[in-house]
Amino acid sequence: MTSRLLPTLLLACFPMLTQGTETKPASAPVARPFSEIANLPKAAAGAMRVYLMRHGESIANATGDDPKLTDAQKDKLSEKGGRQAAALGAALKPLAPRKIIHSPAVRARETAEIIAKTVDAKSPPTLNISKAFGPIETGKSATVGKSALQLLVESWKAGVDAKLEGGEDMATVAARVKKGLAEAFAANGDGGPLFIVSHGEVSISVLCDYDLKRTLASLLTFRFANAGMLALDVAKDGTPRVIGYFADVK
Repeated sequence: MTSRLLPTLLLACFPMLTQGTETKPASAPVARPFSEIANLPKAAAGAMRVYLMRHGESIANATGDDPKLTDAQKDKLSEKGGRQAAALGAALKPLAPRKIIHSPAVRARETAEIIAKTVDAKSPPTLNISKAFGPIETGKSATVGKSALQLLVESWKAGVDAKLEGGEDMATVAARVKKGLAEAFAANGDGGPLFIVSHGEVSISVLCDYDLKRTLASLLTFRFANAGMLALDVAKDGTPRVIGYFADVK
């Protein structure tokens, strides 16, 4: 089972302050409008520019993970999610992406498809799937009356990186994301920018520079926007430097 509501429970951890033994967020990133994306400077020398996007609103996001719906039904984009993906595609059009990597989740694939068609309907960018940028596998709950996600959130509030049966912990998510970016760097022969459609918890991990303590301390305050995007300069080993956070600011 994968989580579709994590971004509503996670704080994007831009500069963190440590007070005693407790790590606390200093501030959340302020979203910049999509109109500013095309004006970003080129990637730093020796770095790969990565545009890391969260999928558009899913049915699960729109319905509060309605238990009456199946997982397959909830994994699709809502109508609003489709519009969000199209707006993101329009913003990316000046960057002329030729390849888009996306998570295996349906909501991520649908977002990537809409972005690709919006960028260039006649000759859209190619789409490539990557498990490295998939959502966290929440696993199975062994507690009656509580979902796997609820149990994970309780553990994160306590500063514990829990791993349920058949699932992942956030340390595993961070490791596979960093490895995925490093492998993408090695495979990026032309040195051009990389476009990835992923999930809120993946973006949270990157924002925190894969620091587990900071990630677990960053719960419940900041909601990473559907179809929001991070612009990153990524080093050869997958280490990111955040250039900006962008969303459809009205």
